[in-house]
Amino acid sequence: MKILLIDDEEQDDLIEVAQEMGMEVQHEKIVSVGLECLSKSYWEFDAVILDAWGKINHESAQPDTTALYRSLAVVRKLNQEHAEEKPYCVWTGYPKDVKDLDVKCFDKAAGSTRVLEYLRGILKNLPSYAVKLNYREAFEACRTAGLDDTSMEHIQAIFRSLHGRKETLSQDYPKHLRTALECMFRKAHSLGLLDDHCLPNGRVNLAWSTKYMCGGTIIIPKSGSGHNEIKVWYTVQQSPELIKHHLHFILDSTNPLSHSENPTRNSNEYKVHEYLRNMPHNYLLYSLTFHLLDVLLWFKGYADAHPDVNRNKGKRLTR
Repeated sequence: MKILLIDDEEQDDLIEVAQEMGMEVQHEKIVSVGLECLSKSYWEFDAVILDAWGKINHESAQPDTTALYRSLAVVRKLNQEHAEEKPYCVWTGYPKDVKDLDVKCFDKAAGSTRVLEYLRGILKNLPSYAVKLNYREAFEACRTAGLDDTSMEHIQAIFRSLHGRKETLSQDYPKHLRTALECMFRKAHSLGLLDDHCLPNGRVNLAWSTKYMCGGTIIIPKSGSGHNEIKVWYTVQQSPELIKHHLHFILDSTNPLSHSENPTRNSNEYKVHEYLRNMPHNYLLYSLTFHLLDVLLWFKGYADAHPDVNRNKGKRLTR
C-alpha cells in the first residue's frame, strides 16, 4: 500500500509505523506539491492522509487554515473524474477545527495506528488495490520495459474491470498494446539486445524487431542501391517459441485495427472491424493483454540475465 501524506510537519512516527504494517508513505510538506503528485500519479497512491492546516505553496510563511478545504476539493474531484472511491481522511492535532466537512477525522494525540488501520480496512475491498496486489510482478515487468503512463493506465483499467469495477475501456487498445511493445523494443535496443537497423530513423519497426528477437534474419533493402541489401541477425534465438507466437498473435490481431480508420470492404481491416462490431465483448482485449504481459515478464527475466550491453552488442551480426 502506498499512502500520500500531505502535512507540513515531520511525521517520522507515522512513517515508521506504516513501514511496520507493510505500507509505504510519500510525505509532501507543501499542499500544492502534494496535490500535484496526486493529480499526475493518481493510480500510484492507494490512499491520502491530510492535515487540517498546511502551507499552500513554497512562498507560504505560515500554515493556512484553507489548506484542508483546497485539498479535500482536489481529492474529491479526482475521485469523481476516475470514478474511484480512493480512501482519504484527516489526521490532525486540531480535530475541533474540522467541522461540517463530511470527512473522517483522527486526532494525532491518539497516535498513527488507528488512521492507518482505518485506511487498510477500506483498501482491502477495493478493486484498484486488488489489482495492485495481485499483479505486482506484471507491473514490475511493465516498468522494466519502460511503458509510458498511458499504456500502464490502460493495462490497469483492464485488470480493474476483471476485478468487478465498471470501466470504460479505451477503444484505442490496439494502439496501446503496440506502443507497449515499442517501449519494450526500445529498452531492448538500449541494452544491446536489438540491432540499430530495427529502428530506422529512430522509429521502432515492430515486424523487424519481433523477427530479430525471435531468431530470424532481417533483410533490409538498401535505399537507392538496386538489389543490394543488409542482412541482420543474432547469434542465438533470444525468445522461446511461445513468446514468438505471442508476439505474432499481438501484431497480427492489432495491425488491422491500427492502420485503417476507414477500411475498404472485403479487406482484412474491414473484416476485423466487422467481427468486433458483431462481438461486443472484451475477451479479445483481455487475451491480447495477457499475451502482452507474458511477453513483458519474459523480457524482464531476459533483460535481468543479460545486463552487459557490450557483450550483448557483440552477438549482433550484419552482412
